This record gives sequence, structure tokens and C-alpha cells, in this order.
Amino acid sequence: DDSVMSELIDAALTRWIEKRAFPGASYCFGTPDKIEMGWVGTRSYGGDWVDASTWWDMASVTKVMSTTMAVYELVRKGEIRLETPVRDVLPESKLGEGTIRNLLLHDCGLKPYDAMAGKVTDASEARTRILGSGPVAKPGEKTAKSSLGFFNLKEVVERISGKNLAEFV
Repeated sequence: DDSVMSELIDAALTRWIEKRAFPGASYCFGTPDKIEMGWVGTRSYGGDWVDASTWWDMASVTKVMSTTMAVYELVRKGEIRLETPVRDVLPESKLGEGTIRNLLLHDCGLKPYDAMAGKVTDASEARTRILGSGPVAKPGEKTAKSSLGFFNLKEVVERISGKNLAEFV
């Protein structure tokens, strides 16, 4: 029953909200006959309630829905291996012994992000800065969600496929 599923999802998300994992969420699931949607929590801690008009930053969703799938496709085709060192594909990268697998597992040793706002003037400069970021830990030593790591993966996909990520996926 769809109402039972909605209640289960609401309850699970509410537990995470109470643990302060995130302030709010929206969800959607469907059956062959209809689509159900729901919203829980607030847009920010103490902010407005989440509803159907809430806009979400989808940046991290693209990690799963495009970059990860693009890497999977390259592995499936035999064009790359998970144990391939990133430097073999991107010599300009400073990841040392870090592999494609390390990037996917967020344990390549890179810091989570680089606050570039106001520090770079164009995409080329941002690319150079990101690929020039060295690890702060040894690959496999520490897990930290890294947008910088997934930028490296995007570059790997583009270098191997000869297409930009949007064209490849």
C-alpha cells in the first residue's frame, strides 16, 4: 500500500533529521499506476518547511547518476580498471598512488573541497587548482566524501572517452 510506504519513508527520514544528518528531504516513488511524493523537515535548520516548491542542489546526485555510471561503463568496456592509478590517466593529477577505486570510495586522501570562491576567475583555473590538489592522507587510509575526487573522476572519463561527461552519459 502506497500510504504505508510513505509512512515508512517519512519515519526513516525523520529519524535522520532528528540525528541532524540533514534538515529536510523530499522523496518520490512510483508504481505502474501512480507516483507518490512526500516532504519532511525544513530547508535549513530552523528554516522554512520543505514542500513541493523546494529547489534542491543536485550536485551530489550527479556523482551517482552520471560520473559513477560513466566509470562503470568504461570498466565494463575494458577501457579502464578500478586499480588503475589516476596518474596513469591524468599525469597532471597529484594523487600519487591513488586509484580509480580510491576515487569512487572517497578514500583517495583528498580533502573534501577547496573553497575557491573569489580565488579563481575561470573554469580552466579551477581545473588546474583541483587537479593540482595533493592528498592530505594516504589512499585507503581515511574516508572523506570528496568533491575534488569526483572532479578527478570526471576528468578521467573525459580523457579516456574523448568526450565531455555530459556527451558520454
